[in-house]
Amino acid sequence: MLSVARPEDSLGLLVTGGPHIEVRLGSPRTDLSEVVASLSRLAPDGANGPDFLDGVLEATRWFGSPQPGDAILEFGMPDTWDRAKAKRVRAELTRREIRLFSLGGAYTEAGGDAGASGEWQSPLARLCDESGGGWENLAYLGVDAGDTMRWEWQNAAKALYDLAKFAYIVRLAKTGPRVKLQLTPATFDRPQWIHLAYPSPLPVCPPPAAPPEKSRKQVARTP
Repeated sequence: MLSVARPEDSLGLLVTGGPHIEVRLGSPRTDLSEVVASLSRLAPDGANGPDFLDGVLEATRWFGSPQPGDAILEFGMPDTWDRAKAKRVRAELTRREIRLFSLGGAYTEAGGDAGASGEWQSPLARLCDESGGGWENLAYLGVDAGDTMRWEWQNAAKALYDLAKFAYIVRLAKTGPRVKLQLTPATFDRPQWIHLAYPSPLPVCPPPAAPPEKSRKQVARTP
């Protein structure tokens, strides 16, 4: 991701579920590269950082006022998952207009308790979707496929970063039968997701109210 990041992108790093390491947004790329390179040499007995969901909450506070492109990119499988905490994370991501993207931590499964789409989404996949983000899978090709897996993972990381650069959200507080969203041909032809998200379960509509008696008399026909 660092190799394809644009000059105008502001990047940071927060390690969760392990030694406490952070590089704040806007730090020099050289500092970030050095920290990334040092992750394979971490001391196992160092002070631990926050767990995954606490880390996402902490990272949301690194952003200022909402700007187009604000995003948190998560790498790997979360160490823990707490529903109540995930609810707070979802609310904070929505309030601050930050999208969540995952590399290797979100997934779907066919069958089981799948919904109308025929797929069951992991909690992290749902959280990414609800924030307007997305995810990329990481393939495991066996113990003897190190170089091939490295190439696959590098491509997946670049694809996720490209998605984060391109994705945007249109939120409508209320819609009607005549609402239409259109994309330009250049946008529609891009190999990215275009999907509609809506509350689940849908809220129950109140029963239609009977028109007032006076109104009925006004529209009634006379012989």
